[in-house]
Amino acid sequence: MRTTIDIDAVVLEHLRHRSKREGKTLGQLVSELLASAIAQEDRLPSVDIAWPSTNLGLRVDIEDKHALYAALDAAD
Repeated sequence: MRTTIDIDAVVLEHLRHRSKREGKTLGQLVSELLASAIAQEDRLPSVDIAWPSTNLGLRVDIEDKHALYAALDAAD
């Protein structure tokens, strides 16, 4: 399949040298490198983040507006 992409000049020069060294066309080399990068990305483990939490207990009854205001004012 043919397509057009913009590749940095320095990267393209490295790809050209490598394709000659490996005896592959530029398209073959780029396809192999991209396929390898995609496969490696798929192998990365997913990270399950567990946020630590603990019960801090009841500090103020939020149903009691006077106690709530007192707690908020005390924070200042």
